[in-house]
Amino acid sequence: MKLEEKIVSNFSRLNTTDKHIWSYINNNKVKVSNMTINDLAANTNVSRTTISRFVTKIGCSGYSEFKFVLKDSIESKEFMTNSEYEDICNSLIKYIEQQKNTDYTPMCELIYNTELIFVYGTGNVQKTVAKELK
Repeated sequence: MKLEEKIVSNFSRLNTTDKHIWSYINNNKVKVSNMTINDLAANTNVSRTTISRFVTKIGCSGYSEFKFVLKDSIESKEFMTNSEYEDICNSLIKYIEQQKNTDYTPMCELIYNTELIFVYGTGNVQKTVAKELK
């Protein structure tokens, strides 16, 4: 399966951090194809474990398989088909509609009215979000 197909078929499973990792990879495919897992983690400001979870979420058995799929997509000059493009657009539209129809008022009131909030995160992005929430 092509790299973009793996991303599209597993897009709903990806969290914000995963999407950040994918954005970096997608914008730097050639550079990433020669990086170690530690290099990619450092360049995306996440942990090695987060990269490992990301490649598993998109359907690769590990980082080695991910790099193989990535290099193959670079060599084959992989382009998105109209069908794939439509799937992505429909997925984004669905997500936006869900966000528009979600009432965050009760959650915001709870946060606003509480005296103490504990924030837990496992990576650098989560640490940054926790600092921002503070």
